Amino acid sequence: MKKDARLEFERKLAVLHHVQAAIPSQKTLLEDARTSFEEEQARYDEASARISVSRGEIAAERSTILNLLEEAEDHGRRVEELKSSVSDIEEKLREHEQQVARAKDTLEAAKNELRGVQDLVRNGETLMERGKDWEENRIIKIEKYRNELREMNSTELDSEKLRAELESVRSRLDTHMHNKERFICNEERAVALRRAMESLQTDHKSARRLFYAQRAHHDALSARLQSTMQRRDFTETADGLKGTCDKCLQPVDAETFLRQRETVVKELELVKLDMETGSRKTQDLLSRIQVLSSELEGVEAEYNRRNSENMKQLIEQERQLQKELTNVESAQVLRGETFRKIEISRRERNPHAEMLVHNFQLPQDAFEDMNFTTLTKICAEQGERMSEGARLDVFNGSNLLTSQNKQGESWRAEYDYLRAELERARSTRAEHAEVSMQMMQLEHRDNELGTELSKYREELKKKQKEFESLQDALAQTEKRRLELDKIISGLNRDASSYEELEECFSATGCQNFVIENALRELELSCQEYLDEISDGTLKLELSPSRETKGNESGVEKIEKIILTQNDNRDYVRRTLRQLSGGQRHRISLSFSLGFLHLIQNRRCPRMNTIVFDESLLHLDSEGKERFVSLSTRLGKDSVFFITQTVCEEVASIATSIDLVRNSCGSSDLIIQDQKRETFN
Repeated sequence: MKKDARLEFERKLAVLHHVQAAIPSQKTLLEDARTSFEEEQARYDEASARISVSRGEIAAERSTILNLLEEAEDHGRRVEELKSSVSDIEEKLREHEQQVARAKDTLEAAKNELRGVQDLVRNGETLMERGKDWEENRIIKIEKYRNELREMNSTELDSEKLRAELESVRSRLDTHMHNKERFICNEERAVALRRAMESLQTDHKSARRLFYAQRAHHDALSARLQSTMQRRDFTETADGLKGTCDKCLQPVDAETFLRQRETVVKELELVKLDMETGSRKTQDLLSRIQVLSSELEGVEAEYNRRNSENMKQLIEQERQLQKELTNVESAQVLRGETFRKIEISRRERNPHAEMLVHNFQLPQDAFEDMNFTTLTKICAEQGERMSEGARLDVFNGSNLLTSQNKQGESWRAEYDYLRAELERARSTRAEHAEVSMQMMQLEHRDNELGTELSKYREELKKKQKEFESLQDALAQTEKRRLELDKIISGLNRDASSYEELEECFSATGCQNFVIENALRELELSCQEYLDEISDGTLKLELSPSRETKGNESGVEKIEKIILTQNDNRDYVRRTLRQLSGGQRHRISLSFSLGFLHLIQNRRCPRMNTIVFDESLLHLDSEGKERFVSLSTRLGKDSVFFITQTVCEEVASIATSIDLVRNSCGSSDLIIQDQKRETFN
């Protein structure tokens, strides 16, 4: 027993040593994690401060940009006003220039009228001299001129009509060509429809063959199923088949097998009904396809007959339109020759005829009662005949194409219906194939269940015995587990006790105890002085930290954690870089005074004199007043302030003031406004 107890104690001691060896590594990992977290927090605080500063700068730049934009808008408005005033002035100048130009034009017109009057006077005198000679030929020349003008007007009117008729003939010819293209497209669609019908008939034949094959296969499966149901007897009872089964082998009892059998029978009945329904649908589809095939053949014959007739008519109409277009072009050439002849006759007639018409002011109504020339009548009648024939041809062609389009749409609808019926037949064929596959699977499953049922009975008995043995082993294991839990809990308690003892009585345990207490005392004294200087808006926390490189031991340092109060009166962690100069100076002063307080409490030599050298440099008036008030409560016999400028807060409580002046390489010391000594 002693030996067993000793072995047990040695085992526990080894476990304890293992736990003690793992404690320093866990501490190191914890310290490293803490250091990395604090560094990340410091970087986050620094980034937050930078973001806030950037936001302030962005807001300032935004306000500046807005001001510049407002100034630019004001400048733009002023520029627009100046532009509008300049444009008004330019408009007035242009109006003035236009008035001057109009005055000049009026003056020139008056001068021209005066010259014309003078010319008319001279011409009148000349005409009076030649009046006797022109009086005889005046009536003949006027009649000739009237005839020429009438011919010109009639020719121009006829040319306009011919031009309009030519444009209408060209538009009808374009329409005819477009209708011809549409007719060709309809013919192509008819050919495609014929090909689709042939493919549909081929698919129908294949679907029909497949349906007969599936029907034969279904009859064979039904016969096999009936023979199987007659051979097998599924009236076995389920006595002794209840209980637990193994996870890998899951037996099926007789009741489950009977239910599966009933399910299979029901599914087979449904399959039979589906097959009968599918056969009826297939017969209907076959009859429908035969009817549609006969109708499609009649439609194709009628379409071919009408297509040939329409093509002949369209070709004949195209030839007639080409002839009419040739006649119109020849008429246009004839009209051009007539115009050239009229122009030549106009050039060759008396140059004084226009002056006579202008001087005698012949009325225009005299030219309206005259008839057209023979050429004009022929061209007009021919153009009317051409326009009526072309219009009738285009109308007949459009009606024919409309009827063909309607017939093509009806054929397209029939084709879509046949395609839909074909898709239904294909889906029915797929369903039949799926049902036959399910029937084969169910039959195979029936055979497998029959062979496995006997095996499961034997396996169930074996598993029951194994289950009972496993239950006994499980009970013993549970008892052993409870005993081990008790032993482990005792070892954990011993390990925690040993860890505390090691921490307290190690080589540096007492030193750590003293240093930690000193650090806590230093933190309290620094915070007390900092509250006096900063009115409670700053907090200082001190904690020991160890800086290491790799696995080397480092140097212990004091980590300073600074907290500042925000607008919501919450304290936020900040780094030294994020603090202002006055805040950093307050923390430095409180830290120095805290060290002084710690030294005095540690029974060190007491110092009755304290000197503050430029300690008030970065403080505002409130901070200076608070610090000077704090210096009077330090309990020192002598307190010296060294400053470069006169400080009213220090002067108000000072018992004496020493002043040092530097001038021309020499310094003068003045004590209480009396010159005592000169230093060269």
